[in-house]
Amino acid sequence: MKIMMSRSFLKGFTRTTDIIGTKEWPNISNGMTRDYSALRRDWQDVGNSIARECRKCAKSKK
Repeated sequence: MKIMMSRSFLKGFTRTTDIIGTKEWPNISNGMTRDYSALRRDWQDVGNSIARECRKCAKSKK
């Protein structure tokens, strides 16, 4: 008995068994350090923005 499989079925089946192409997970071992760095950069940007706008305001009042 000959079993016929469509090309799309074979392609889909091989994709489900593809171990090499699995999702790459992020490195979370140093998550707290990354969070700290990201928050520090965010607040540094906020401070820089406030300082820049204060300088603009001071120049416009002269």
